[in-house]
Amino acid sequence: ICFNDIFGKVNEEQEVGKIGHKTPEAKPSRKTFLTLSIMAAHISEKCILDLIMPFKQKLIETQSKKTVTKIQDCMVQIAAGLTSNVKIPIDALMILIHGTISESIPSLLPEKKKKLNAKQIKRVDCFIIQEEPKRRGAMSGNTNVKASKVTNTYVLVEFGLEMLHAMMKKKRFEAAFLDPLIPLLLDSLR
Repeated sequence: ICFNDIFGKVNEEQEVGKIGHKTPEAKPSRKTFLTLSIMAAHISEKCILDLIMPFKQKLIETQSKKTVTKIQDCMVQIAAGLTSNVKIPIDALMILIHGTISESIPSLLPEKKKKLNAKQIKRVDCFIIQEEPKRRGAMSGNTNVKASKVTNTYVLVEFGLEMLHAMMKKKRFEAAFLDPLIPLLLDSLR
């Protein structure tokens, strides 16, 4: 429900400026983001990925900065909720943090391209003269820019770092779980 409220038709209707000025119920609110925080504060350990996966899928599909910013806001709220969740053990949260920062949780990684076998590969004739490149201004009209599926994965790494920051501020961590994070943090600083 929260995901549909943020990215679905309800949000599209709220973004229409003329409607929002006349009716207060059509104005966008932050209640959906607060709902995500409350949900994250009360879910069980096995439901964490179920909460994160719709946002991960939307990150793969989108190229819009506005959508990525909304997902970042959602992830900040989820991180705040998860770090205050007393039902989830600290070690499970630290493992989640390590997995997101190191990008090693398989379900959070984008799907890899399948290898093509010899029959599927088309042979390109190398003796055909290629078309002359066009001017830069003529190419700027192309709006079909291809983006990699890993373009927005930094949002998930930022989510892990946000959780780590919140856990350290609340002094809710174990030193043994910080040791594997040190090399990752040093590499990111470099």
